[in-house]
Amino acid sequence: MVLFNQAGVAISSDTLVSRRYGHGAVKTYPGSSKIYALGPLHKVVVLHSGTTILGNLHYQFLIREWSLQLAQPLPHLVDYARNFAEWVGAGARKTQIQENGEGGTINDCMCAELRDLKNFFSDQLTEAFGKCESVEASPELESSLTEILDSYESDYFTREPYQDLDEQTVARIIRNADIDATRHFNQHFPSKNYSETMKARLQKFAVDLLLRYVPGDSVAKLNFVGFGSDEPGGGIVEIAIRSFYAGKLRYVERDRWPEDGSIFPTWRFIAQKDTMDAFLRGIDSNMRSTVIDLATWSMINSGEFPEEQIDSFRETFKREMDKFLWERIESEMVETVGSLGIASLARFSDSLVRMQSLRSAALGDEATVGGLIETVTITRDNGVQWLRRIPLDVSHGEESGHVFG
Repeated sequence: MVLFNQAGVAISSDTLVSRRYGHGAVKTYPGSSKIYALGPLHKVVVLHSGTTILGNLHYQFLIREWSLQLAQPLPHLVDYARNFAEWVGAGARKTQIQENGEGGTINDCMCAELRDLKNFFSDQLTEAFGKCESVEASPELESSLTEILDSYESDYFTREPYQDLDEQTVARIIRNADIDATRHFNQHFPSKNYSETMKARLQKFAVDLLLRYVPGDSVAKLNFVGFGSDEPGGGIVEIAIRSFYAGKLRYVERDRWPEDGSIFPTWRFIAQKDTMDAFLRGIDSNMRSTVIDLATWSMINSGEFPEEQIDSFRETFKREMDKFLWERIESEMVETVGSLGIASLARFSDSLVRMQSLRSAALGDEATVGGLIETVTITRDNGVQWLRRIPLDVSHGEESGHVFG
């Protein structure tokens, strides 16, 4: 959770991380910091969410090594984000990021995408494989799989190719990494003997994947938060990292928020946000969409309204709901954030993350927010100051309900 006003920036984060295993089990560790300071010269921290490992290296390790070579502050937040990305590529030989092999970034990227495919098209895939009991893939199965792959790529492989890559280059990268798309596919789905045409389609899936940035569950998000040396207002720049191959970090960059030159009270959610979003805005975005859908479906099911009237109602309903929430709740929250001193801003951000942690613990699934809440402030004059941080005292575990807490 990040709060901004003219006093500075306040950041709070839980310290619970989850590790998911291939068979579906989840293990949580509550003592992992997600806020990485860059050192006393820099009024910037990096907030980490999503996947924790790039190839064989932890992002915390990469950020530490990168920050140690920063000789002076950089003018803008975006300079920090881009400098890190460039350094990872230039320093790959020194840091030894593993691209090829079973534990390499290319293999990880392929496996992650097949897991997403399995999750997003679960029903269709189950039905397709259920109709083919033989180890030999039937024409019907291959036709169904081709349709599923086409639909998946149409939905998610939508970005332009990376400027430094083309299909021939990616095909060569895949060969050098010893990636057999059919073998990977059989590891994630019932193993079949496929025709040469289907093998070529699966190999094309791998090429299309690595050719561009593809969003998904296996992405690491690094948010660079604070002040560049030339920036009077605090801000945040996010890079979403998918992988590393051909000597470069494969990522997309999100525009700075607030925009350069803008200094106004606002906030940014980094990860799970439903409770915090509902408190600050009156309703979280998922619930807002659900309410609009329910109202729309009520009109559709009544059978009394023409389609164009339903479309008009939906747009009007969305607009009026947003107006109501802004006037009654969100605008007052913005004014509150803008009026707080830096200490109060920090307490506010801390309380919001605690609310999210309580909700996560109370719900039926495994808690994904929790552990000690870390809080830090960043100001132009005093730089990065920790208000609460995971202690290094080894006796701290005796006060926690978790051996690693």
